[in-house]
Amino acid sequence: TKAIKLDPKSLDAWNYLGECYWKKKDFLMSKNCFEQSLNITKNKKSLRGLSMVMRQLINVPLSKDQLQQQFQQLSLQQPQQYQTKNEYIKNLLEESIRYA
Repeated sequence: TKAIKLDPKSLDAWNYLGECYWKKKDFLMSKNCFEQSLNITKNKKSLRGLSMVMRQLINVPLSKDQLQQQFQQLSLQQPQQYQTKNEYIKNLLEESIRYA
């Protein structure tokens, strides 16, 4: 986090922080870090990390509100309301494959 504060456009810092969060099983923060890295420039390490995180998010227990918020974040291209967790899982897997 100190490296990012010193240089917010450092791809390596965002990717390493994403990996640290991933190892701590904080998958939502990890996803955010890899997305920040991709906002700077498209790179293989961030895409790979984001693909792995998306698959890990399947196992994260979410409340109904958190689940709806995740649906909205994942479906930027096709805004729609998801009714079941199976649709959420399907969307996560599709996103994971797209990033891979």
